[in-house]
Amino acid sequence: MSNGPRWDYAAAQARFVTELQRTIATGRRAARVQVQESFRGMLRFVFATTPPMGGKNASLAGGENIRVDYAKGKRQGKRAILKDLSRAFQPIPAAFKQTARRPGGWDLIERRFGPRANRENLDKTPDQLWSWYKSKRNARRRIMGRPRMPAWTTSIKAIERKLLEQQGMTAGGWMDGVRRFNVPGVPAWISRHAGKVGGSVQVTDTETELKYMVKNNTSHSDSANIQQKLAVAFTQQANAMARRTADFLNRQRIR
Repeated sequence: MSNGPRWDYAAAQARFVTELQRTIATGRRAARVQVQESFRGMLRFVFATTPPMGGKNASLAGGENIRVDYAKGKRQGKRAILKDLSRAFQPIPAAFKQTARRPGGWDLIERRFGPRANRENLDKTPDQLWSWYKSKRNARRRIMGRPRMPAWTTSIKAIERKLLEQQGMTAGGWMDGVRRFNVPGVPAWISRHAGKVGGSVQVTDTETELKYMVKNNTSHSDSANIQQKLAVAFTQQANAMARRTADFLNRQRIR
């Protein structure tokens, strides 16, 4: 869980609905068109706040046409991965594998890198290290403390590749919504996870009710964290709609 500001999901959702109703009441286009446009904008904000795009440096470029800076989010995610790897492992240069094969080689390695750099730890396979690495993560999939398990640099690199292959998995849970509402610009490193993680879309469109629901059921992030991201997205889209409504009303007064 984050130690940052807490967002009230229910309050944020209620404000979004209020601003959407004001937009429909003051706008000249059909209600369904405005609802779809606002919901598409909401999904863009969702991407901007879903890991790895979220955080203090949310990957959102402002201006009249708001867009998600996916490249920035990917760089931000890679930095977080490398930071966690540095906390999790003590890298032992793979060149010392030759030293280990010589008589007294393990003793030399321990003297140079510390007593934990022993045969028992360094003989662990990348798969074993991967299981150990996952056991050291919290609900937000971040490394707890600084365990610094000694490992060959080649094994650490293998785990890095696996983690980078998973980049975008949490955001990939929104892909059903992206396809249904034609949200543009989602890059391949996110869309590649479509169908691999849980997500769904429900649409109710009758004479008396218009309801859109997009769910991200991925287990790649804790549900409370996802709720926080959605609350931020609701608030940002509500602010955007409020600005547009105010601009529209001001133009009407000038006329």
